[in-house]
Amino acid sequence: MSKRKKKEPVVIDKTPLMPTTVGNLETKENGPIVAIIWIFLFVACIIGLPYITDFVTELQNPTPTPSPNPPSSGGDSPVTPPSTDNDESTYYDLLPTTVINLEAYQVSNIAINGSNLTLTITNINDSGSMFLENDYYIELYDDDLTLLQRIKMANTTISASQTFSYNVAQAIQEGVPTKIIIVEKAEQDYPPVSLVLNDEDLPILTCTKTNETIEYVFKSETEYNLQSLTRTYSYDSTNADYNDVLTQYTTLSATYNNIAGVESALTPTATGFTFTTEIDLNRIPVGTYNTTFTDTIYYPLDTEARVIAFELETSGYTCN
Repeated sequence: MSKRKKKEPVVIDKTPLMPTTVGNLETKENGPIVAIIWIFLFVACIIGLPYITDFVTELQNPTPTPSPNPPSSGGDSPVTPPSTDNDESTYYDLLPTTVINLEAYQVSNIAINGSNLTLTITNINDSGSMFLENDYYIELYDDDLTLLQRIKMANTTISASQTFSYNVAQAIQEGVPTKIIIVEKAEQDYPPVSLVLNDEDLPILTCTKTNETIEYVFKSETEYNLQSLTRTYSYDSTNADYNDVLTQYTTLSATYNNIAGVESALTPTATGFTFTTEIDLNRIPVGTYNTTFTDTIYYPLDTEARVIAFELETSGYTCN
């Protein structure tokens, strides 16, 4: 018979439990910073979620790029007029029945007879000085809106109704004028010009028309401001009024030579005569110049070259 083991008494320790420290985790300083970073990342994700969604959608379904020249769907489409200086202007039919309302004026009776364009300007309600104080131009176009000729209108006072005539031989030579516009232009609208140098290394602009040549001399290569001009006019002895014209220009030459800053000469030639007038705009009195030389080819001191070229070319001159 086996011997039972003797049971040992169980001893219960009633001492209170004490916490045991394994290590320290420093959170006093780092805790708030970490929390702020997590909050910032959370807010950023919320704000950026729509952009992220759009980006993913674009990757999955890219937007098609339109063709630069879409194929025609058939039928007629509007024709875009060629680019001109007057894209916002209204092109009127060049017909006697056309009436153009131009601020306080009406332009009517527009017609081409031979090589001349005639039109009537009626003052409706104005002091009459609009055309005197501003520069207006007639522009003639063909059916394709290609500019055929630009004509500077007369700077004059129109108190009631007045008819004007302009030579449009250039337009007729270039094509068939069927459209007309009338537009105001300021000097800043005039295009720049390139000038050549004369023997004194001064820039010059030479404008010619039929039997007349004007040479304009400017200040320097960088300043195209008018300083002097020379006009040469030739007349053929075969003209029926040759003797009357010769007498007229002989008198003019004598008158001009009595003006400070002006030199004039009339020279006989094998075919008639040549009349030359040189004007130094720095020497001639302004008042005398304005009252004696009233033709549109005479410009005041310091006029810009582009103004002279633009205006004379619209008056039938060739300038270079």
